[in-house]
Order: sequence, then structure tokens, then C-alpha cells
Amino acid sequence: MAYRKKAGNIRGLVFAVALMAPTTALVIWSPTLYTLYCNLTGIGGTVQRAPQAAAKPVAGDRTITVYFDANVAPGLSWEFRPEQRKVEARVGEPTTIYYYARNNSSATEVAQATFNIVPFKAGLYFFKIECFCFTRERLAPGESARMPVIFYV
Repeated sequence: MAYRKKAGNIRGLVFAVALMAPTTALVIWSPTLYTLYCNLTGIGGTVQRAPQAAAKPVAGDRTITVYFDANVAPGLSWEFRPEQRKVEARVGEPTTIYYYARNNSSATEVAQATFNIVPFKAGLYFFKIECFCFTRERLAPGESARMPVIFYV
């Protein structure tokens, strides 16, 4: 009788683990899966990333005004801003703008920018060819950098 009870407990434990393992894996991977989904669809203002080799857009006659903003995470002692707050970009023509960053702390700091587009629907049409936001940026104490963004709409 004790053997049957023990076997039943083991089966119950195996069943519970079999249910919890995929659910736990999904929770752990959900941020990565969501980011991949947003990158593919442009949902939530996620910018499309254009490979440099494929950067042969056809320039049109229309222009669009693109505004740039910058915020610094709490605890990061950086000055960070776009050098131009807005630019008139021709549709389909690569445009280059620059951001300025300066580490105001007394220690070397590493940071990576995140980005989005507002209104969110515009993320489908905004393509970055090159951006400092694709990599981590390291600045020594007092060091500054001029960081490019090349994009087209």
C-alpha cells in the first residue's frame, strides 16, 4: 500500500514538473521573444534595422520632419543629447545625424541606448542603417563622443 502511495506521489510530481517546465521557459524567454516580434513587425515603435549592403533606398520628392529626443537612465551620470533636435529627411534617402554623449562621472561607464518611434505606426517605415544604439558604448571619466545615426524613411 505504501508503495502505491509513493508511486502516485512520484507520478504527481512528474506531472507537475511537466506542466511547469514549459511555462517557466516561456516566462524566462518572453522578453526576448517580445523584442524579436517587435523588431520584425515594427510594433510599439520599434525601428526596422536595414543592413548596410541593402541600403539602396530610392529617394522620393517628399520630405518628412523627424524629431529626436534623448533621456538618460537614473544613476547614469552622462550628458546625452541629439546635436540636432529635428531634421528634414527626403523619403528614401539616407540621412545622418549625430548624438553627443559625455561621461560626467569619475568612473568608466558602459551603456547601451534603447530606441523607439512615436507614433508607433511610423516604426514600420523608419530604417536604421547604422546606429550607436546597436552596440554598448564605453566612456572613460570625462570622455565625450559624437555618435552617428544613419537612417532612411
